[in-house]
Amino acid sequence: LIIEQAYKNSSTPFKLMPFYKDGEGIDRKLKHQPNAVPFLKIHGCISKVDDTAIPLILTPEQYLRYSDNRRRLYEVLRGWAQDYCVVFAGYSIGDQHIAQIIMDLEDQKISRPRYYSIDPFAIDYDVRYWGDRKVEILRCTFQDFLEELDRQVGKNEASLVATLPRSDHSITKFYTTTNLHISDNLSIFLTDEVDHVI
Repeated sequence: LIIEQAYKNSSTPFKLMPFYKDGEGIDRKLKHQPNAVPFLKIHGCISKVDDTAIPLILTPEQYLRYSDNRRRLYEVLRGWAQDYCVVFAGYSIGDQHIAQIIMDLEDQKISRPRYYSIDPFAIDYDVRYWGDRKVEILRCTFQDFLEELDRQVGKNEASLVATLPRSDHSITKFYTTTNLHISDNLSIFLTDEVDHVI
C-alpha cells in the first residue's frame, strides 16, 4: 500500500484510482475523473485479502488461475501497453504474465513505447535480454525511482496536466453563440450514452 499512502499524503492534484477486478468500470470511471491515475492491481492487493474472488497471486496454483475475475484488467493493461510507456514495479520482469504481454506485442510486430522495470537485484543477463525488447531495467528501489522522478520532473511540470482546461465536446462547434460550454452532466451523457455522428 506504499503508492496509495504516498498519494494520500501528497498535495498532488492527481487522484490514484486502483482497480482490483473485473466489473469495476475502468473506462467509465477514468472518463469521470480527468486527474485520475489508474493503478491496476493485477496480482491482488493486501487490502482485499478477504475477497475470495480475487486472492493474492502467490502460489503456482494461483498463477494458473491468475485471470479469474481479472481478465478485463489484463486486457486493459495489454491495450495500454500498445500505446503508453509502462513502468513495472513490484514484479520481476520475468513474471510470466508480464512477459507474456510483452512477447505478444513483440510477436504481433506492434511498435510500442519503451517500458521500464524497477528491479534493484536485476542480473546483467536480464538487463541485456529485456533491453533488446525495449524494456529498460532500472537497478534501483521503487523509492529511489520515485525520488529521482520527482527531481527530474519537478512540481511545476507535474501540475501542468491538472490545470489544462477541459475540452468541450465536438457538438459545441455547431453553437451559434460564443462563450457557451457544456455542463459536466451533459458532457458525461454525450460521452457515455450517445454517439455523435457528423
